[in-house]
Amino acid sequence: MKAIEIGQTISPGIPVFTVVKNDIIYACSSIPESEIGLLKIGQKAMVKVPALDDGKFYGRVKFLSAVADPKTRTYIAKILLDNPGFILRPGMTANVSIETEKKIDLLTIPSRAIVRDFDNLTYVFLADKKSLKALRKRVFPGSAHKNQIRIKRGLVPEDILIIAGQHKLTDGCDITIIEN
Repeated sequence: MKAIEIGQTISPGIPVFTVVKNDIIYACSSIPESEIGLLKIGQKAMVKVPALDDGKFYGRVKFLSAVADPKTRTYIAKILLDNPGFILRPGMTANVSIETEKKIDLLTIPSRAIVRDFDNLTYVFLADKKSLKALRKRVFPGSAHKNQIRIKRGLVPEDILIIAGQHKLTDGCDITIIEN
């Protein structure tokens, strides 16, 4: 980048050009105090750049500041990105997502598996492999996403869920288990 024009008078110490190496570039992100403990050097990150039609770029965390900015109380994370074709440029705005090792255990089931009774209570039918019986089990659903419902209480991952024909079942009725 040229900092002066032809014929312009300059003083000693004033830069004439700025040379930028942009084959590898850093995305900087402000990380809140509550989340900085989840980050480590080397974690994978994804950077979306709105100016490039939400182009996605992948990299890794290369730097985490040791001290928070006193005004914003946030920490700086720098993500090292490859820049094929030199399309990323210094100063572009971006949205950064960093993968953390924080795990969230969720149990979800297909929404079609849930049955409601006359009192609007929710339940499902489970298959008991030993007795070959259908067992009615009360569940407490949570949030929904697409065709899945989160189950807060009532099921464990080992339960065998009946997801077809359960509207015709009663508690304790005989069933035939067909596994795919």
